[in-house]
Amino acid sequence: MRKGQNPAKMGLQVHQASRLGVLLPLYIPTPGGYYANSLDIFKYQLASLYQNTSQEFDLLVFDNGSCQVVKDALQKLQSDGWIDWLILSRHNIGKTGAMNWGFRALQNELICYSDADVYFRPGWFDQSLEILNTFPHTGMVTAQPCFYDCLAGKGQAHLVMQAREQFPISDQPADAGAMEEYVHSIGDIVDLQGRYNHHIWRIINNPTTGVEAIIGASHFQFMAYKSLLEQITPLPAIYGLNRKDDYHIISRIDQIGFLQLSTLKPYVYHMGNNLDDITREDIQRDGTQEVLLDTFARSVTAQGDQISRVKKVVLKIFYAFSRFDSFSNLLLRIYNFLFEYYTREK
Repeated sequence: MRKGQNPAKMGLQVHQASRLGVLLPLYIPTPGGYYANSLDIFKYQLASLYQNTSQEFDLLVFDNGSCQVVKDALQKLQSDGWIDWLILSRHNIGKTGAMNWGFRALQNELICYSDADVYFRPGWFDQSLEILNTFPHTGMVTAQPCFYDCLAGKGQAHLVMQAREQFPISDQPADAGAMEEYVHSIGDIVDLQGRYNHHIWRIINNPTTGVEAIIGASHFQFMAYKSLLEQITPLPAIYGLNRKDDYHIISRIDQIGFLQLSTLKPYVYHMGNNLDDITREDIQRDGTQEVLLDTFARSVTAQGDQISRVKKVVLKIFYAFSRFDSFSNLLLRIYNFLFEYYTREK
């Protein structure tokens, strides 16, 4: 038998989706070896997102079967207000498997996907959105210059745009600084340095707005409209992390005639599994070291879409005093008394 009135019926408003949703899959099977710094890398990614995203967003983290230490850390981050939705999978269903879940689950107009080792720099969202909305039939935008062609020259969607005089396409030597940073981020291999030393970008231009973009995008980070992602999912998921699976999302977007573009400047950076000097400079410049420490402010802000301004002020005061056990015990007694009073038989 139900006693009393369910508080949820008393005007409690439900969460309304932000325009932007972010999907981060994570897989850290052990706290040592190759993955020794991966949890810290992920936390810096999280901090950079909150520090350098101009648009409010909803965050979904899909844990792909990580070890218990990582699961505990993720649950703590969620309880502190940093993660909106946390899926803890018992099995590793792969990168594209996590995409299949996340793209369907997120109810946002725009969705940003990112591997769990990417640092977001100031301007990444604005620049990506500008490109996404400037060129018609743009499917996805990566906030880092694209150097690797997943389609191996077989892409077709840009050929339609090439025939339009409205958006001229030209060749341009790749920026040396962007190339060096890209090669360094994936291992600083001498062979790669030579391979991309004279790399040529194909640039699409909008003469009216002056907006330019590189033809080609990367699967490690991108932003797209949910309506497009629904057209290409579910994706085949065979491996945990493999280029064969990565190829499907790129090829399917091309097959339905949508462009894949990237920014001319690197607004995101691949941190990998170890902090390097580039990442440390970004962290120091943006102050991301301190972002995740302010869990109290975040826990209050996270409820902002469900409570009024007056209630938020009152809650801040209660949160501050609740750090004292005597005050918390007093509040609990008052709550229990009021519950018993309003549910007693009359």
